[in-house]
Amino acid sequence: MGVVPVLISGYWMPFLEELYAAHSDILKQFPAIVLRLMGNDRGGIEKTTGKVWDKVVEPHDAELDAVAKMVTELRAAGPQPFLFINNHYEGSAPLTIERIRERLGFRTVDPGADAAE
Repeated sequence: MGVVPVLISGYWMPFLEELYAAHSDILKQFPAIVLRLMGNDRGGIEKTTGKVWDKVVEPHDAELDAVAKMVTELRAAGPQPFLFINNHYEGSAPLTIERIRERLGFRTVDPGADAAE
């Protein structure tokens, strides 16, 4: 596949939507793009969660809306988007994944559904 761009949300980086808006024409020329949702304050969120990553404690609704829009646009333009989400982003990477899936119109995954069949 070669080299693909990686956009990071969190820490010292500008808001993903700003980067995407400024460079979307170039980004759409790659076969894939990676979006990493890292979180802004690792120490702060670790104190808030007690390092238990089972709930969203810092929702980023506006940014998740923007990420879903970017993913939709990228898929329509050709690049395959890959999302990597850290627990430090909202407090629970699995729950953040579900929040993005909902925004993209995917059904919610029920981990117990396979066990019942």
